[in-house]
Amino acid sequence: MNYNKDAILHLAALIKGNDEGRLWLIKNNYPELVLLYYAINGRDDALKELITKKYVEVTAFAQALRGNARAFNWLAENKKFIWAATIQVINKKRDAGIWLKKNKLDHYLMLAETIRKRQEEDEKGDIFSIFNKILKRK
Repeated sequence: MNYNKDAILHLAALIKGNDEGRLWLIKNNYPELVLLYYAINGRDDALKELITKKYVEVTAFAQALRGNARAFNWLAENKKFIWAATIQVINKKRDAGIWLKKNKLDHYLMLAETIRKRQEEDEKGDIFSIFNKILKRK
């Protein structure tokens, strides 16, 4: 399913910490995007709910975000190119960002950049990533 620009921008706002995004998504009948937000934040119950409710594409996207290569491959094989490109942008693949822009999908590009920034912020606060940075300096 391709989501409209407003839905994706409200999801990005929610990821940035704006709870108005969550309220808008609920009001406009996008419960799967709210569940995706929680799955992005590591909530396994949200991921299970996506599976139970059969939101296949969003589930595959959430799984791919968690590093599941099979989920990413499923997106590509099933021609879910927008979600696959969004994952690739998160993984810093420049060509995917160019493809999203070329296809006037800047809102998915913004979503990818928001998720990547959030992941980087989470890594900065992670004790293991801090430890790894110290070791790399030596």
